[in-house]
Amino acid sequence: MKAKITKTNANGNSFIIIKEQNLDNKFLDKKFIKKICEHYSTDGLITINFNNKNKAIMNYFNNDGTWETLCINGLTCSSLFLKPKLSQKELYIESNNILYPIEIQDNNQIKIKLPVPYYKEKNITLNKIQGAYINSGAKHFVIELKEWPNNNDLILLAKKIRYNKEIFPNGTNVNFFKILNKSSIEVKTYEKGVEKLMDSCASGSYACAYDCYINKKVDNQISIINPGGEFHITLNNDTMNYYIINTAVLEYDDIIDLSLYL
Repeated sequence: MKAKITKTNANGNSFIIIKEQNLDNKFLDKKFIKKICEHYSTDGLITINFNNKNKAIMNYFNNDGTWETLCINGLTCSSLFLKPKLSQKELYIESNNILYPIEIQDNNQIKIKLPVPYYKEKNITLNKIQGAYINSGAKHFVIELKEWPNNNDLILLAKKIRYNKEIFPNGTNVNFFKILNKSSIEVKTYEKGVEKLMDSCASGSYACAYDCYINKKVDNQISIINPGGEFHITLNNDTMNYYIINTAVLEYDDIIDLSLYL
């Protein structure tokens, strides 16, 4: 069975996008997802179901084949992917039964209205480091650092937390952030299911920004600096309006025989 795929990325966080209408269930098992992501060297697979003028359903799978509740970079890439099919600049993408209002702005900037994150637990101490467990659409353990250790040390620490079965029986994403000033933070993410430090993780960065904002360490307009690029988050607890503005790149299209990856 042949189908069109699109390779895309947001700040280096890369995906394959396939229209869900081209798939049946045998193409969404872990073996298939792992093989196709490995072939195209991507962090994950996105399926899009688009049946009307301005609404779609997105599902995101990590490159180990596991389904995840949300990928905000995936929403950004999916929005740009859908742009030529839209009759207007506004659309809605549903992920994990939550509807995300999206506006495609000039220069292909994607503005996404996000639900307000919430703390699952505010103070957890692991390996002598204190952090907060936050659901920002996906679950993240966020830790503030004053200085960056080398990446090897960061990965070792992240793995100890990610695989702590007593606190996180299903694992967790681990995010480290450093506050640069009142309007910008740096974020590095170890993502479960991908099992590496990411070029970018928008939902993890959103969780870090929320923690900083709630604790009055930053203003409500924040630049997020990931290793793969920069984007912007607006948080307003008075109006409950929370937004991310990000960009994406559609790298190329390919026609593939899906059966080769079964």
